[in-house]
Amino acid sequence: MGLIEQAILFVGRRSGDRECQILNITSGIHQSDIVEIQEWGADFLYDPAQKPTPETPHLYFHPLPSGSFVLGRVIFDSREAGTSCHNACMHDACMSYHIHCLVIPPETLSRFHNNVILLYHEILRTEGFYLFHPDEGRTDLRPLVAEGAAPVLEPELFEALCDFPGPVGMATLVRSCIDSVCTFFTEGPPTLKLLSGLLQCFPVSLRPEISFATALHFSPSRPLRIMCVESQSATTRSICGKYVIPFFNFMRLTPQSFEKIGGNKYWAQLIYEILQARQFEFLRDRFVTAESMEFGASHDGPISDWKQLQQYGKTLLEELQISMAIEKDSLKSSFTTGTPTGGTPPSSAHGPIMQIGEETFRSDVVHHVFARKEETENDPGSRPPLSSPLSSAGLLKAFPNWAPELRKMDSLLARALFGDSVALETLEKQWKKLSPRLTPSERGRISESYVHLIQSVLTQPQDPDYPKHPRRSIDALELLNLFIADYGTEE
Repeated sequence: MGLIEQAILFVGRRSGDRECQILNITSGIHQSDIVEIQEWGADFLYDPAQKPTPETPHLYFHPLPSGSFVLGRVIFDSREAGTSCHNACMHDACMSYHIHCLVIPPETLSRFHNNVILLYHEILRTEGFYLFHPDEGRTDLRPLVAEGAAPVLEPELFEALCDFPGPVGMATLVRSCIDSVCTFFTEGPPTLKLLSGLLQCFPVSLRPEISFATALHFSPSRPLRIMCVESQSATTRSICGKYVIPFFNFMRLTPQSFEKIGGNKYWAQLIYEILQARQFEFLRDRFVTAESMEFGASHDGPISDWKQLQQYGKTLLEELQISMAIEKDSLKSSFTTGTPTGGTPPSSAHGPIMQIGEETFRSDVVHHVFARKEETENDPGSRPPLSSPLSSAGLLKAFPNWAPELRKMDSLLARALFGDSVALETLEKQWKKLSPRLTPSERGRISESYVHLIQSVLTQPQDPDYPKHPRRSIDALELLNLFIADYGTEE
């Protein structure tokens, strides 16, 4: 059974620069993971105005080079908590803070169906575990063993999320997870519940790739996929404006806004229809089956994971519509044959049955307002949408010999996508230096990953009230020119 290792870090400022110091650490953490943890810890931009609470701790989650994962909890020193930094420059707006890191082996996360939120709750109940607090001064650490397991899906949680933020909000979150480099969400339900529900919207094998933070912990060189913040502060607005990051307010999302941001993407549309119809058992049963699926097992390798997800979503959409049609016919037959007695209107587990004219249906049956298909769907030669996460995790598995170079390119590419012209020039030099050392197949696979990532920026979800930013598209097009020449050379 894998042990959960721990580390306590202190991040401070000196002459405007941040440095990360290890105060205590258990012995089982891989050296490459230690370097990564320190780099991430010192690289974040924080907003101390986002106050942590027991219900909303400041957590962040992302994969590590060794294949393990880190769940970090940010702790502000209460002696500095009153320090005002709202007038500081965004790059310097960061008081000193501590980070309590939990390094989770993949086999442990797998026992919890790769839902790190459920694992976090289990860790809090683990005997001998304590939440570090700088005022207490305790730094004694030891590895942990998390017992128990977790369900693939919690219908009760989905029921709550169906009420708020609702099917539109959850489908928007899912859509952003697939196609965005980084997305901010605010004014939603408690963040831990929201993120746990989000993870359960994806097959088990893809859940570890959904990096997130429960407050403003943003890095332009190492962006996390989802930022769930309680409210939009001045620092949040500044970061979203500077780096042109989509920002969604759950209170303003409507069915029309979901349609505008691309609700016809197969997987997001599937989640919308399942939540709208409350067909949770359908999703749970398919995920149990999907656990044995090897996403990325084809010759395309791990880069095809999200492509396969879209194809899987299209298949499940068809199954869902057939299943609901059969259920509707069954309910109609029961009603017309007089099965219900005593004058009580027929009902199902999902809601009362209504009679309008000759038609009988559930009152909450999904309305296919987002059932528009891709224009190319009927084209036999068309391929489902393909996107790739902003993470070198898949590429590192495929090309471990190039790990240092790929990690550096990841950082440069992220900064370039966020408008850093110096990073763009450096990335061009780095790629020209690296590409001659690669085989044609390696160049093609790496280029494909980055091309589809860059394309996702051009088509990423947008808040309906968020202004257009031509500069973001121009930056993406410049990056496309860098990699497009080698795109497809693996064939």
